[in-house]
Amino acid sequence: NFDRRLRSILEGHGLASWFDAMIISSEVGASKPDRLIFDAAVRAAGVSASACAHVGDDEHCDLDGARAAGVRAHLVRRPENDLLVLAQNIISGAE
Repeated sequence: NFDRRLRSILEGHGLASWFDAMIISSEVGASKPDRLIFDAAVRAAGVSASACAHVGDDEHCDLDGARAAGVRAHLVRRPENDLLVLAQNIISGAE
């Protein structure tokens, strides 16, 4: 959930090139947990929803929204899990 400034912020920090696509709620016209934003991300990825994974830190907005769109969802629980644990969960299909 962000506005159009995200593109210029990422560009200003030299990070925009790391993303193949940016799905920004203000451009989609929906914000998490609305499934429309997750559907837009799936379309941008060009794969099925079941082939996608979403990682977030808000149970309602991130988990509920992604799951409503058929996307696997993983919750960041700092400091209990880190990116390595999340990546292993995504690869193994664990929730």
